[in-house]
Amino acid sequence: MDKRLATFSIVVMITFLSCSVGVLFAFLPSFPQRTAQVPESDTFDTSFWDLSEAESLPLDISNHSTTPHIYEGASGPINLTEWRLDYQSESYHGEDVRINSVILWPTDVTGSIPSILFLHGYGEEYQVYIQVLRQIASEGFVVMAIDQPGSGGSTGYPPLGPRTFLNVTTGPSDASIYHSVWAAARAVTLMETLSLVDTDATVVAGASMGGLVTYIVSAIDSRVDGSVHIISGGNLMNAITSGSLLNSVIEPDYSIHSVQLENIVRWFDPLGYTPNLTRPVLMMFGTDDQFFPLVSLMDTVDSIQADLTLSIIPNWGHMFHPSWGPEIVNWLASNYRAEPRLPHMEVDYSSQVTFFGGGIHVTANVSDQSGVLVCWRSTEPGAVWSVSLMPLRTIHGAQLHSRWVVPTSIGEVLFFVLVASENGGATSSCVYSSIAGSLLFPLGILLSFVGLVAIIKMGLWRPDVTVFLREIPYLIGMFMIVPGFLLPYLSIEGRASLSLLGFLEVYGRSFYLSGWFLPLVVLGVSLVLSLSAFRQQFQFRMAALLWTPVMLVLFLLYVVFGGVFAYFANLFLVRTGVGGLFLLLGIPIMQILDKAFREYAPWTKTIEQHSKD
Repeated sequence: MDKRLATFSIVVMITFLSCSVGVLFAFLPSFPQRTAQVPESDTFDTSFWDLSEAESLPLDISNHSTTPHIYEGASGPINLTEWRLDYQSESYHGEDVRINSVILWPTDVTGSIPSILFLHGYGEEYQVYIQVLRQIASEGFVVMAIDQPGSGGSTGYPPLGPRTFLNVTTGPSDASIYHSVWAAARAVTLMETLSLVDTDATVVAGASMGGLVTYIVSAIDSRVDGSVHIISGGNLMNAITSGSLLNSVIEPDYSIHSVQLENIVRWFDPLGYTPNLTRPVLMMFGTDDQFFPLVSLMDTVDSIQADLTLSIIPNWGHMFHPSWGPEIVNWLASNYRAEPRLPHMEVDYSSQVTFFGGGIHVTANVSDQSGVLVCWRSTEPGAVWSVSLMPLRTIHGAQLHSRWVVPTSIGEVLFFVLVASENGGATSSCVYSSIAGSLLFPLGILLSFVGLVAIIKMGLWRPDVTVFLREIPYLIGMFMIVPGFLLPYLSIEGRASLSLLGFLEVYGRSFYLSGWFLPLVVLGVSLVLSLSAFRQQFQFRMAALLWTPVMLVLFLLYVVFGGVFAYFANLFLVRTGVGGLFLLLGIPIMQILDKAFREYAPWTKTIEQHSKD
C-alpha cells in the first residue's frame, strides 16, 4: 500500500474511533458521580448535645505571653496584640483537656468589635494559619484560634487519629470530633468574657476537620452569630463511597454497611445540622476536593437555608486558598459592620441551539464592575474546569455580563459564575447544570465514515471474515482494556471501589492527570486498532510502546495512593481491583494470542495470502 494512502487510512480510522468514544461519553454515567443519596431528615440524631456546662464551668485560664506584633497591611503597618494562653476545656475519663490558644486584636481598638474563632484542620495546629489570623485581626476584628484536642500544644487526650476521630463504637462521646466541638464551645465562652468582643457578632470558622466542627457548634450554640465553613461539607456517606480521602481518617473496621458508619452519619454528618443554621454563612471550597467531592459539597449548599455566601475556586483541591483571607474579611465587614464589600449577583442561563451546536447562554447581573468569570466543565471523568471572562454587554436594554458555553463533547455541563472583587477575594454563584455540546464529534464521525467508505471502495481495507480473523488477538486485547477502565481499578477495603475513570475524577488533579491522560489513552487505543487494520507488522510494537508508560503510570498511582493511607493514617486499606489486572494483561494477551494464531490457526496461510494480495 502507498505510504500516503496508508497514512490517510490510519488518520481516518483514528478519527472515527476517537470521535465515536467522544460521543459515547454522552451516554455513559456523568462525572462527578453520586454514590450515595442525601439522607432523609429522620436519619440524623443531634439530641445528645448539651452545652450548658460548656457555658458555665470555670475556664481556669493560664497566661503564656502577651506580645505586640506589627502587621504590614496594604495601607501601612498596623499594631496588633497577641495573647497566648490555654484554658480548661473539660475533664474526660479523669484527664484534664487543656486547649492551647491565641487571641489577636488591633492594639488601638476602642469599644467592642466583632470576633471570629478559627478552627484548624486534621493534623494541623493554629500556627499554620497565623498569617491569615493576623490579616483578619488587622482589619479590626478580634481573632481567636485554638489547637484542637490532641493537636499542637493542646493536651493529647483524647488522642486524635484515624481510630479516634470519628470513633462511635460505644457512643458519640468516644469520637475526637465530639471533644473538638466542646473545646470550640468553651472558646466561645472565653471570647464572650472579653470586653473587646461584641457578643452580638461572634463568628466561628473552620477548615477541613475544623469546618465539620463549625457546622455542629454553629447549629447547637445559640451564641454563635455566623459561620465560615472552609473545604468541608456534608453527605459523608457519598464522600466515603466515592473513595475520597475521608476514608483515611475513619476507623478501618467500620465497613460501609456497619452500624458504626451509620452512626457517624446519624450523629456527625453536617447535613444533620445545616437546617439549624439561621445566621449568615460563608462556605468556601474547591471544585476538586479530595476529601469532600463536589457532589457532597453541592448537597451541603442545597441544604443551607440561611443567608449564604459562596466562594468556589475552580481546579482547586483540599487546601486553604490565598484569596480566602481577604474574602473572610469582606464577608465579616459586610455582615457585622454594615460595610457593603460583597457584590450582589443574579445569574440566569438558557440552553439554545447555535451554529456550533447546543450552547448555554449565561448572564450575570453584578452590582459593581468587578471581573466576572464563568467557570465550567463537561462531565467526562477528570475534566478540567475552564474559566472564561464574561464581557459586559447590553441585553434587552440592561447591562449584563454574558458568555456562551459550548463544550467540545455533548452531555451535561456544570458551571458557576465567579466575581473577583476589587478589594481582594472572590464570591461565586452556586453550581448549575445543563445539557450542551458542540457538533465536532458527530461531524468527525460523519466525515470519517465517508472516508472509511472511500477506503473500502478503493480496496485499501476489506472488512471481511479474513480481516476479522487476523484481528482477533488484538480485538481480544482491546476488549480487555475497555472493561479495565470500567471495572474496579482499586478498592478501599469494605468501603468503596474505584474504576480508573472514577479515580481520575476524584484524584486526577492530585496526580496531574486531569484533562490530558484519558484523551491520550483514547487516541493511543485508536492508533493501535488503526495500525492493526492497515499495518499489521507494526501494530504490536506500537501497542507496547504506547501502553508501557501507561502501565507504569497506573502502577505508580496504585503505589502512591496506597502509600497515602499507609503513611498518614497507618491504615492498609487499598487493594488492587480486577480492572487493574485487565489493563495490565491486555497487551501481553495480545502478543501471546497473536503468536499462537500465527503458528497454529488453520487460516494462517489464507491471511498471509490475503495480505500479499
